[in-house]
Amino acid sequence: MVLAAPPAPDFTISASPSSRTEAQGSSTSYTVTVTALNGFSGTVNLGAAGFGGDASGTFSPSSVAGGGTSTLTVTTLGTAATGSFPITIAGTSGSLTHSTSTTLVVTPPPDFTISASPATQTVTQGNSTTYTVTITGQNGFAGSVSLATTGLDVGASGAFSPASVNGNGTSTLTVTTTNLAATGPFTVVITGTSGSLSHSASVALVVNIPPPSAIVNGGFETGDLTGWTTSGTTSISTTHRTGSYSAQVGSSSPFNGDSAASQTFSAPAGTGHTLSFWYRVVCTDTVTYDWATATLKDNTTNTTTTVLARTCTN
Repeated sequence: MVLAAPPAPDFTISASPSSRTEAQGSSTSYTVTVTALNGFSGTVNLGAAGFGGDASGTFSPSSVAGGGTSTLTVTTLGTAATGSFPITIAGTSGSLTHSTSTTLVVTPPPDFTISASPATQTVTQGNSTTYTVTITGQNGFAGSVSLATTGLDVGASGAFSPASVNGNGTSTLTVTTTNLAATGPFTVVITGTSGSLSHSASVALVVNIPPPSAIVNGGFETGDLTGWTTSGTTSISTTHRTGSYSAQVGSSSPFNGDSAASQTFSAPAGTGHTLSFWYRVVCTDTVTYDWATATLKDNTTNTTTTVLARTCTN
């Protein structure tokens, strides 16, 4: 009769999950399970190896008596190497050693980039222009990015719509200048901030003086009719839309004949020019006998365009 020796006390070790992903500068954990076999009651000391650079692991508890679990916490620095790393977890009790493997994937932390287009915008004093600001999230970034500008000179201001972007998206930066805005090229720095993250993009803003008006004394702000050729009854009035003065063509008292104010000017080269004016009609009769009109004559082609048809509407 042959008697077999009973199996020697032993243990097994396992870890879950089989893989974890964490960003640089953070931590993650695994559950390590020690299972006693054949009446094993020894103390199993735990250790791990295989972490990438600037990563480390700690067990809590650092040993397991008989059977039980321990939590392996893996912590990475912001400078930790990125990539996939096989982690070997070993348990030792006297002459007994067993191991298991799991995987650690280290990724860059969530972040975002900021860009703006176009690279340069040109605006004349008293006008506005826009840029498109783009926020692109990276590595699962989903934070709110607040936007701000620096570098705008006196007489210029910037406003974002919307003022912040969540995760990914765009915002329109509108730069508005006053008539007294400083001229010249300026570097505008657009900064996006989300918590401790901050990134910037730069664009150029060129502010120019508007070209001089082709019309002399167009607003009559000299207080007289300098630059204008007049006929009939004309005068300067302090009834105005803006500024301090306006021109009155005709009279508030009845009279016979026509009155006019005209000016010959040279239009600037190119296209896209605008000639605008404001008028107020004071009419005491019908359009047959009492009216106001405005015309524009091209002396090159000898053509006349009526820009305000005869009107007697007050």
